[in-house]
Amino acid sequence: MLDAESLAGVGGFVSSQEASPTKYDQQGTKGNFALRPLTIKQIVDSHHVGDGVMIVDGREVGQVTVVGRIIGFPDGPHVPGIAKMFPITISDDTGSITCKKWIDAGEIADPGWEMGSFIRVFGAAKMYNDQPQVTGQFRRVFDSNEVIYHHLECILMHLRLTRPVPERPQVTKDAASPAPAGASLQELIRYYARNANKKTGTTWEEVYEQIKRDRRGSFSAVEVQREVSMMLHQGSLVTTIDEEHFLC
Repeated sequence: MLDAESLAGVGGFVSSQEASPTKYDQQGTKGNFALRPLTIKQIVDSHHVGDGVMIVDGREVGQVTVVGRIIGFPDGPHVPGIAKMFPITISDDTGSITCKKWIDAGEIADPGWEMGSFIRVFGAAKMYNDQPQVTGQFRRVFDSNEVIYHHLECILMHLRLTRPVPERPQVTKDAASPAPAGASLQELIRYYARNANKKTGTTWEEVYEQIKRDRRGSFSAVEVQREVSMMLHQGSLVTTIDEEHFLC
């Protein structure tokens, strides 16, 4: 299992040096430059169409970034003074792949390109002679956290592309239906109690004032108070913050 402690000191890692992870949006883009963080297994298992085009998670892959450990030099170590496409084979524990970088005749290979060193590759992913390869730029990885971060980026991007974010249900507040015409006193009390504040409830005085305001009947205050007391005793109403407030 990859972790910062086990990787520290391996392949020239300097754990105190800050990692430089890349940032992506939900479509795997960085500005107008399509860039996908991928594991080697994702590249190897990709669907191939057209002229070497790769499809991963249902999306065409153009530019990718891969992080891995150098496990081989197919053409041997770089020889200064020779301009060529320099290949390096890397592994990220999900698979291995050959990555290539153009090196000019006067360019000196990075001294960190040694067996076991970790590098990040940025470049174009294509099929060449029925084999996947990435051609672009190499950068030495100094911080073990960058290796872990890259794998997490790959997982996150895969989930974003294969599991759409569920839509949040639209919460609408239903308008309270009016109390039925000709309702009995108990029906009116239940109606106002159901539409009262769900935390505090209402009181018999408030119910009485609402009945008068809405002109729902000619019930007296004494009748409302007596009916509320009886409904509380029967369990038709329940008290809330004190003995006076209730809900239905």
